[in-house]
Amino acid sequence: MRSNRIERNSFAIVFILLLGAFFVRLYAITTIPIGHFDEEIVSFARHISFDLDDLRLPIGVEGFQTPLLSVYVVKIGAVFFGENIFILRLFFAFLGVLSLFFIYKLVESRLGIKTALLSLYLLIFSQYHIGVTRLFDGESLAYVFLTGAVYTFFKALDTGRAKYAYWTAFLTGVGCLAYEVVFLMTLIFPLFLITGRNYRLWFKRKEFYLSICLMCIIVLPCLIWTYNTNLYKLNNEHVFTIGVSLRAFYLYFGEIFAWVSEHSNFFIWDLKAETIHFKSLSGTAIFLSGISNEWPFIHWVLGVLIFAGAIYCLIKKNKNELIKFCLIMFSFIFLAASVIAGGHSLLDDHWWAGITLFPGVILCSHMLMRLIEKHRFSYLVIIGLMVYFPCRSFYFINLPESQFSVPKAEAHDYYLDKAEMYLMRGKKDLAAERCQWVLSRTKNSASKERAEDILSKIR
Repeated sequence: MRSNRIERNSFAIVFILLLGAFFVRLYAITTIPIGHFDEEIVSFARHISFDLDDLRLPIGVEGFQTPLLSVYVVKIGAVFFGENIFILRLFFAFLGVLSLFFIYKLVESRLGIKTALLSLYLLIFSQYHIGVTRLFDGESLAYVFLTGAVYTFFKALDTGRAKYAYWTAFLTGVGCLAYEVVFLMTLIFPLFLITGRNYRLWFKRKEFYLSICLMCIIVLPCLIWTYNTNLYKLNNEHVFTIGVSLRAFYLYFGEIFAWVSEHSNFFIWDLKAETIHFKSLSGTAIFLSGISNEWPFIHWVLGVLIFAGAIYCLIKKNKNELIKFCLIMFSFIFLAASVIAGGHSLLDDHWWAGITLFPGVILCSHMLMRLIEKHRFSYLVIIGLMVYFPCRSFYFINLPESQFSVPKAEAHDYYLDKAEMYLMRGKKDLAAERCQWVLSRTKNSASKERAEDILSKIR
């Protein structure tokens, strides 16, 4: 009876959830200050011109790390809405929510409405997804193309229609222009086709090779620019420095790493230089790794559930095609992100594995729904998670600065550094907010004294 009611009202439920997802990200946009990165993109967008008399459409720029597709989107938004960073972020947030709709439709068609709704809910309140989609960043932009490509890929498998193969190629190609990691999907799609006897027939169809040509045409200008600049961007990202890193692992469990650091003296964090040092037995600080602590992390609770889901689905040898695809995608990207440029850094650039979130949440949701079928008391676990994740997301959204997965003491010192900077710039309200935040949370007398000293200058 309950299942039938959910199915009958699924459209209304999904609409409400997606609307809620947008408003969550709308609020998240207001809590993060405008930074140098935002201003840099808007400034660069001014150099783009669609005027036929003064046409300027750059393909790439040395020294500018962000793929230019996001800059073009900012430019288009600025043409219609002006250079208001808040408004421009709204468009990226909308695309981020649209990517959740593709995930819902994909899971619904393969695993049922309940698993689809749970996957949607977990992604809506994923702090990583919120943190990325509230910015106009390449990864945020790529989400809609990535999820759209996976959706049309399965439509092509289900229907055998060539148009869906072309759509998959188009969306994947544009996704590569938004975020280079999406290029790994060009390997994952064929790898999945190999695993299914019926799917291998696609290798005999001309549409398969025509779709590859379509994707190549889309990315060809950037490939030519990369070649003409002596592989500048690839070398700058240390792509060819192959090794083994914990980058992908750090994405999921960076918060646990920070918690351990709060209760031990093994690690020294330098947030200004964005590095971690290991303290040797002699007390000497030895460089361990660079870190990207200004970029969101996947909350460790969801990380545990995702890894449990992946192991569960692997052990059960589930024959569902979407589960097989998610296992391949999750494992392949996780390993690739851990090896590519692994020789350059142990933990830095953890976002390279960020798109594993999507297959990971699907695997996790499938596991939880199967557990409910076997153990009715698992409903209590699901209800607990549904209450916990919004609360956690609200905490994440309201962090005063973009500093994530760092020990509390170092974070509080960073906030007070920011308070002094805001005070020097005449932004007394922001300085006071940072000090009050620290005072309400720290037990360290030195931090309290420093916060009070800054507040006395404001008063």
